[in-house]
Amino acid sequence: MSRPLHTLAIGRYFEAPRWRDGRLWMVDSLARTVVTIDVDGHCETVCTVPDVPAGLGFLPTGEVPAGLRVTVAIAYASPTLYHVL
Repeated sequence: MSRPLHTLAIGRYFEAPRWRDGRLWMVDSLARTVVTIDVDGHCETVCTVPDVPAGLGFLPTGEVPAGLRVTVAIAYASPTLYHVL
């Protein structure tokens, strides 16, 4: 069985993909952003972080933690802000 492949976004460096609530969540390490892509292929930047994001997860509270490489910290992403622990 063959399935067609579709390019969802170009010119980005996505890492740590996670599927949640009908969207694919990822970090874009080069752009220092947390992004989502929906089933129609629309890409949305959730937030920009001050360092290179290295991983992504979800907490039961709904928060989205992203690990930061250089500062060795965790940034919590939301549509309006981020905060670093």
